[in-house]
Amino acid sequence: MRLTCVLGALLLLFLAAREFPRLTAGTAAPRLEIQDTTLAELAASGVAAERREDFAAAGAAYGRAIQRFPRHAQAWAQYGEYLRFYAHDEARAQAAFERAVQAPVADPAAVAFALRGLGDMAGRRGDLPRAIQYLAQSLEICPLADTHRTLCHLHGCAGDFERAAFHSQRAVELAPDDPIALLLHASQLKRNGRSAEAQAAFERALRLAGCDPGGGHEAPVHCCVLLNAAGFHAVCGEREQALKMLAAFFDTPNHRHLPRTHFLEDPDFAALRSDSAFTGLLDKYLPQGSCLHGRALQFSR
Repeated sequence: MRLTCVLGALLLLFLAAREFPRLTAGTAAPRLEIQDTTLAELAASGVAAERREDFAAAGAAYGRAIQRFPRHAQAWAQYGEYLRFYAHDEARAQAAFERAVQAPVADPAAVAFALRGLGDMAGRRGDLPRAIQYLAQSLEICPLADTHRTLCHLHGCAGDFERAAFHSQRAVELAPDDPIALLLHASQLKRNGRSAEAQAAFERALRLAGCDPGGGHEAPVHCCVLLNAAGFHAVCGEREQALKMLAAFFDTPNHRHLPRTHFLEDPDFAALRSDSAFTGLLDKYLPQGSCLHGRALQFSR
């Protein structure tokens, strides 16, 4: 089962890399042309559109995938993630992820990814028992770096940094070139007094993402790279760098996928919670009452 999961994930990554190489500054990105094509090609089209921050084109690709391949878990899992992360429509994302889990044409990586999405949303609603249930099922079906990343964040918010560090390590082992996994792990390494390793992981993450230490970038950079880089600076006590990187995060088109409470609960930003510059950024971009959920995260010990 795990071999099938890994091979399926690698195939999708290969197709995306082959058909849609990373865009460089000055490269004109072609608009997505929706045509009758394979599921893998539609998936790669959606990923490419995300990378160039053309979220309407990404949604069109994933929407076409569920129309043409409604029996496939992969189509519903990717559409659900688009709805959750880019369209900010958790009700429809929930339904799409559930369709993925129940799809007749199952794929271990896709089902695991859908369960991870369900777990992430449950955690944001404050339903930690259900979140852990979904995430444990996800890992049992197919270990994904995304699932370990979510568990790292949830355990960190609960103050269990030992478990958070375990999951950040597993995320990096599964996806050693994932900048977000590296940044999460860098913060955990710093907390454990492994400063040199933490700095090396941080610098490697920024190189892979195409981002400078101040948040500057020529090509699009995933918003969560900027967010977790800001968190690393804050953990290191580097206030000015943290605020600068956080401002770069809020300058991205998709920063609203996170509620205000995320920043107030995230232990990476604990030292900044009473900082007027930090709260000023939240007031500017995520004013009071702008989020729908944010209950305290607590795990049974």
